[in-house]
Amino acid sequence: YQSGNTKMKKIQSHWEGTKKFIILILLFSSTLDFGLWTLDALAGDFSSSAKGTTAAGFLKLPAGARGAALGEAYGALVNEANALYWNPAALNAVENRSMTLMHAFYLESTAFDYAAYSQKIGDNNALGFGLQYFSAGSITETDETGTEIGDFNPNDLAASLGYAHQWGKFS
Repeated sequence: YQSGNTKMKKIQSHWEGTKKFIILILLFSSTLDFGLWTLDALAGDFSSSAKGTTAAGFLKLPAGARGAALGEAYGALVNEANALYWNPAALNAVENRSMTLMHAFYLESTAFDYAAYSQKIGDNNALGFGLQYFSAGSITETDETGTEIGDFNPNDLAASLGYAHQWGKFS
């Protein structure tokens, strides 16, 4: 038989060891994550052989200031036209109709634009339409010898169409 005081000391001792273990795991995982992130950033391939190896990176840019400010954890909260981007099933959370327009300067002379419209159709249906546009600005074009031969303006465009139907309490 152990007294209550002895049991409490064992529990406290075990908890102190567990806290140290949790802190150690958190430090290790954040250090590992930062290290992998750094290696990934340093390993970027910008050679001519890397052409066409990435596509549509602009689709990862967050739509709307509210979702971006919440660290992109907006899927469960969205109740306006941005639902088309964050969580299309949430289009049913729009009261009647909603429209979002966004223009954001990104890096240097680049810009990201987003427009979305959503509307309820009856009690259980909603429809949404959106456009995402990314402009990389003006880039000087050169030939193989480095001689400037003009400028070009690369850009990307994506269109989205969404539909949501609510089945009972679920959508």
